[in-house]
Amino acid sequence: MQPERPTEPLLIEWNGDRFVRYGETQSAAKSPDYVEAASGKNLPPQALSHDLPPATLVFRDGHREQVNDYVITRGVLYARGNGYTQNSRNIQLSALDLGTTFRANQDNGVKFVLPERPNDVVTRP
Repeated sequence: MQPERPTEPLLIEWNGDRFVRYGETQSAAKSPDYVEAASGKNLPPQALSHDLPPATLVFRDGHREQVNDYVITRGVLYARGNGYTQNSRNIQLSALDLGTTFRANQDNGVKFVLPERPNDVVTRP
């Protein structure tokens, strides 16, 4: 029977393009991080939200809005503002003309995805 090792706190944090572990012992720190273990190599950095073209939302009343960053869950699109020139908004998906929204984004080369199941969450970017 092996002696019990003391439990140490562990923090796993997204750092740039990969997860980084903090608070491990020296022997555990030598093991590859999650990105390396999954793919065998580091992944390239992902595009930031300001590098993506904005998504266009077309409402049932015909007006349009563009959003750069959003989360969709439980029938609500949470459009995040930048804190300076844009305010955050909560938009019911029922207020959108989803067919026209899909087409408008497709025409602009923007991927617009809805959750497949009620408890799914979609984030952009």
